[in-house]
Amino acid sequence: MPMGLGVHYVGSEGVAISPFYSILWMIIWIAIIAVILYILISPLKKQSNAIDNEKLIKIEKDVEEIKEIVRELKKKWEEIE
Repeated sequence: MPMGLGVHYVGSEGVAISPFYSILWMIIWIAIIAVILYILISPLKKQSNAIDNEKLIKIEKDVEEIKEIVRELKKKWEEIE
C-alpha cells in the first residue's frame, strides 16, 4: 500500500480556479439559500394573513352590532321626545 493513499487529491496541485467559477458558485449558493429562506418564511406570512382576516371579520361583526345598538338608541330617543 503506497504511502499517502487517501491524502493525495488528484488534480489539486497547481490548478487555479477561475474567478468566474468561484463567483458563479457563490451566486448559486446565495440563490439556494434565498429559496430555502423563502420556503421557510412563506407559511409564516400566510398564517399572519389568516389571523388578520379573522380579526377583520370580528371587527366587522362588532361594527354591525354597534350600528344595531345605535339604531335602537335612536328609536328610544325619539320615543322619549
